Amino acid sequence: MLKFNKKEDLLAVKWLIKAIVVWLLISEVIWESGWVQAYIADPYTGVVAWELEKILHLLGYEVARDHADLAIRGIPYVIGISPRCTGLSAGFFIYLGVVTTLPAPALRARIFWLALGTAVLTATNIFRVTAVIVLTSTDPSRFAFFHKISIDLNLLVGGVLSLLAIRSLSLNPMGIKVFKPSGEKEAEETTKTEGG
Repeated sequence: MLKFNKKEDLLAVKWLIKAIVVWLLISEVIWESGWVQAYIADPYTGVVAWELEKILHLLGYEVARDHADLAIRGIPYVIGISPRCTGLSAGFFIYLGVVTTLPAPALRARIFWLALGTAVLTATNIFRVTAVIVLTSTDPSRFAFFHKISIDLNLLVGGVLSLLAIRSLSLNPMGIKVFKPSGEKEAEETTKTEGG
């Protein structure tokens, strides 16, 4: 049976609202600003395209790159890497909103999770885009299908990382117990039955 604690519930709802506001602010206002697109997104898109070029070379593809456009021998179209293809997208912004708003016990714990999440989501994204290119290189008609699945993978990884960060950083400093160890739950039940 579910039991609710008004104080814990209120704190959890406040945190969730803050996380959603930060996510929307970052993904829809800051990220879409001209300055961020010109000085962060566009240069980073070029870096991601360069990484993809090197990985595709290792996989045996002949690739010519012009900033964020990849021309691959044998593929009848140019692959344009957009800022949303860099991994700085929904999965990352959700993760960023969660980690930056958690009441972490120490700043270095939050920095650790931000660095870890950024590295994992970047690696996942490079794998994602590489897989889409390789899987659609012989049949471009499959692009939309594999692209959609790969975006879902990015969201899934961002969500799992968010849950791990919540578990690690925990909401316990605010008095909220998101995850109770099984021994703690059993001890509570034993205490309740013994107490009458």
